[in-house]
Amino acid sequence: MSSSRRSRPYLIKRRDQLAALESAVRQEIVDTIQAAGPRSAPEISALMGRPADALYYHLRRLVNVGLLVVKATRRSRRRDEAVYDLAGHPLVLDVPVSRGDAHPLARLVRSMLRTAERDHRAAVGTAAARPDGDRRNLWAGRRHAWLSPRDLERVNDLVDQLVSIMTRARQPAGGELCTLTLVLAPRTSRAGRRAGPAARPRRRSQ
Repeated sequence: MSSSRRSRPYLIKRRDQLAALESAVRQEIVDTIQAAGPRSAPEISALMGRPADALYYHLRRLVNVGLLVVKATRRSRRRDEAVYDLAGHPLVLDVPVSRGDAHPLARLVRSMLRTAERDHRAAVGTAAARPDGDRRNLWAGRRHAWLSPRDLERVNDLVDQLVSIMTRARQPAGGELCTLTLVLAPRTSRAGRRAGPAARPRRRSQ
């Protein structure tokens, strides 16, 4: 049984937890454990393609703020090795939103978007990238729409389905690793704003 079935969602409410997730490396650690299930530091490093020594600081930081837990300790090559898991599956942001770039949620989203742009740039033009077809794995797009309450309910239902698919832990050998970044935000409509007074045409000098 996967860890996602044994656990309940964990609500991220604290600013120190948001601050910890501003790091792209720590976001990737969380994503890797969410995708593959509980793992040791060497296993996480192998899945991320990073040296294990570079991850221990970030793992400790995530444990200290309560986003990761040490699920077990096992013996490996004459030393004890911690097995890390998320505090809950999935981790869910539950932070009141206030205006301004200073809000930690704004900084976290900015970091997520930088990581998404890096991942997309690294994939474009590679043999693994499939930009079309039923098994397309390379997408990018942006849309504006005036959504009714019913439309918003439908959008949120579809997003929930996507998140559910992406947050079920699986064995790494069972498929290809993909990343999905979602951003939905209300925008103040520019339609209907009063235009300023029209400028009067200047007379040409004679």
